Amino acid sequence: MLTHKFTIAFEYFLESLKVPLRAEVEFDVRSEIFHINNFTSVSTGHRRVLPDITLIRVHQSWVHADSRKSSALSLAVGSAIEACHAENPDTGLMEVIAEA
Repeated sequence: MLTHKFTIAFEYFLESLKVPLRAEVEFDVRSEIFHINNFTSVSTGHRRVLPDITLIRVHQSWVHADSRKSSALSLAVGSAIEACHAENPDTGLMEVIAEA
């Protein structure tokens, strides 16, 4: 299985709170699925704060692979993935993201 692994950092808004988070991303090139895990709060470090999620890009929107619906979390994570790879274009992921 060909995968790309990287870490993203992003801000997640929970009601009126802005929570800086970090997560690990594994992109499965064959299935074009993004597995996101190990969500940690930047302020607490190693403590996991959210369950793992799986995202795909459909019609230029980030949705959960199981429900095919977007959420505030899927959109925040998707934006962070795009920003990460806009800064590192050599990964080839931007072509996959742009096609979806």
